[in-house]
Amino acid sequence: MNRIKKFIIPLLIFIFSSLASYAQNDCIVAFLANDLSSSAAEFKTIVKQPEGFQAWQLLYKEAKTLRTNIEELVQVSKNLEGIKIAGGYMKWKGLTWLGKKGLLTKLDNFTNLKKWVNSLDDVADAGLISKLDNYIVANPTKLQKFEGVLNAPVLKNQ
Repeated sequence: MNRIKKFIIPLLIFIFSSLASYAQNDCIVAFLANDLSSSAAEFKTIVKQPEGFQAWQLLYKEAKTLRTNIEELVQVSKNLEGIKIAGGYMKWKGLTWLGKKGLLTKLDNFTNLKKWVNSLDDVADAGLISKLDNYIVANPTKLQKFEGVLNAPVLKNQ
């Protein structure tokens, strides 16, 4: 009888902990199934790769709205080690990118460019905002060209 207790109690603990773990993973599996069914073929190709799946999981945990963004998935999958070193996606991304709010602070002297960036959607245009921010960080002297293009008579009349 004592032997049975020693066997059954750990077995029950194992079963209940497995069920709890499965319940948490069940939710992530449902999100993945939904993303796979509603996303482009390129998304499916990326997520089938081990790094792509890890990138999707990371974005699911830390930036749910970006988990189906192809550019972000590719960037994250290529930088998994750097993200781990930085302490997570948000910290890693925060080192160079703060979203639209961060980009707007860099455009204080560029009224037209600031208006245009402010019209972008934080979620839908996240990839574009990130690219603009990276471009501005790499090429700060070229902001005047953007301002000039947005100030062109053809664009002003629309």
